[in-house]
Amino acid sequence: MHSLSKTARDIIRNITILGAAEVVLGAVLVAEFFGASFILGYIFGIVFGALISIARVIHLEKSVNASIELGDQMAAARYFRFKYFLRTLATAGALGLAFWLHPVVNIASVAVGLLNAPIAAQLYKLMNKNASG
Repeated sequence: MHSLSKTARDIIRNITILGAAEVVLGAVLVAEFFGASFILGYIFGIVFGALISIARVIHLEKSVNASIELGDQMAAARYFRFKYFLRTLATAGALGLAFWLHPVVNIASVAVGLLNAPIAAQLYKLMNKNASG
């Protein structure tokens, strides 16, 4: 993780904070509305989705850096599109695995955990709005 840029580390930190908040607040809401028997599947789903989100951010940064190092614009674009396809496939695979493991892992919770990456990136932008300008 030390080889990641500060931006990627900050986004991963935001994903972790969001996931922790979702586990705590969501567990209370799940217990209140659905019963205590659903809490463990909910927590597993959030954690699994957040871990996949973190892996996607790390993979994205490494893909960007590798495509820049290629030099050739066409080769870099082709490489980056392929890596984007792999991240999309990993996301679909995570949802498929959650579907297969249901009710041990809650599918909706995995989806929420997967949405932490774009939310964390937007939070990063908001928190660092004036840092570059």
